[in-house]
Amino acid sequence: MRPYLSSFLIALGLGLTLPNAGNAQDLTSSLMGCRDINDDSDRLACFDNLVGAMGTQAVAQAPASAQAPVEPAAPVVVLTAEERFGVDDLRKSDEVKKREKKTQLQSLSDSVVDIARNGRGKYVVILENGQIWRQLNADSGRLRIPKSGAEGMTVEIKRRSLGAHSLYLAGENRGIKVERIK
Repeated sequence: MRPYLSSFLIALGLGLTLPNAGNAQDLTSSLMGCRDINDDSDRLACFDNLVGAMGTQAVAQAPASAQAPVEPAAPVVVLTAEERFGVDDLRKSDEVKKREKKTQLQSLSDSVVDIARNGRGKYVVILENGQIWRQLNADSGRLRIPKSGAEGMTVEIKRRSLGAHSLYLAGENRGIKVERIK
């Protein structure tokens, strides 16, 4: 049980709320409504309002009509793990998804500090901005690196579907599939 919830229930048990049982039931139902709010800041604000109302009741013993009404949140349907899978994508409206897509970069260009190969022969590319990208193990693509080395060359990393990325050396049509490791 959440610590703030348990202390509130203890206060209810000690009779610090109004002596009227109907008000205690209203406060308890409001408390349960706050508990079901998903957003952390909204849930905290709801609990703060309830505790503030409870403190006012305990000190002043004011009638319930003098308090600001606290409306409980709509009941939340409890979903199984299988029903929750992928729900984050569904909650966003098409308008929100379009807005987020417009603000996301679709490609990044930067200079290479170093290109190396890991133990499996896959490329590791260190960029001037501090990012490190590694070729995916499933990718068998090759980069045409000049004999003079790749230091100072420009690369372009493009966003692909399903969160994938491809890295291209400047002036090349060939790319490798990469993931960011730093």
